[in-house]
Amino acid sequence: MNSDDQEHYIFYVQYTSKLPQTFFALGQVLNKFNITLVPIVPRELANIAKAKKQFIISITADLTSLKGLEMTRRSFLDFALVNQKFCMFDVSSFGKISISYKLEKNRSYFHYALPMSFKNIAANIASHYFSELGTVKRWPGGSRAKLPAMA
Repeated sequence: MNSDDQEHYIFYVQYTSKLPQTFFALGQVLNKFNITLVPIVPRELANIAKAKKQFIISITADLTSLKGLEMTRRSFLDFALVNQKFCMFDVSSFGKISISYKLEKNRSYFHYALPMSFKNIAANIASHYFSELGTVKRWPGGSRAKLPAMA
């Protein structure tokens, strides 16, 4: 999709001490799009929040990961998503989060319902990721008019 030399990565929020099999499966498919999947524990999310929007993937397919997501949302994640510090790709079998209506307008939250193939999920994530990188935020009013120089 994108042929530049920039390194592309997305953080994978890991809710358990051991990496789940979904990390490896999704990482393998995202590698075809030149995107590296980097695991991160929820308590480190506050450390990676920068001026530039960071991209994270959260897969909640069981109750343990749902409980981890809820704890992360209460502590930091909701605030960071509203302030556009993160763009979250939520792959879940439980439905959208409660504040999704606010976040979808800002393009900082995307929900994918399980069951869905990793190929489709990765293609959608890559398309949103590269479209967000390509958008340059400019003043919509254009440039100020200038008078010709008086000779």
